[in-house]
Amino acid sequence: CVSAAPGAPGRAWARDARQAVRDATDEQKQCLRDHGIRRPHRRPQRPAVIRERIERLVAAAETCGIELPPLPTQP
Repeated sequence: CVSAAPGAPGRAWARDARQAVRDATDEQKQCLRDHGIRRPHRRPQRPAVIRERIERLVAAAETCGIELPPLPTQP
């Protein structure tokens, strides 16, 4: 069993966020690209990198009008 990085949302959030981006309009996807959001070439291993990428995605999605699922609260 592979656990999520400390402080990172789980796989269910990531799955739902990917689906929200897939469902976005072409204009919204272009907006994400304009904000520097790209699909990572490889899965980041360091928790700090994961958190930073998630924060950037959430901020860009909000700007671009893409509704992502709410981030789970940390215990």
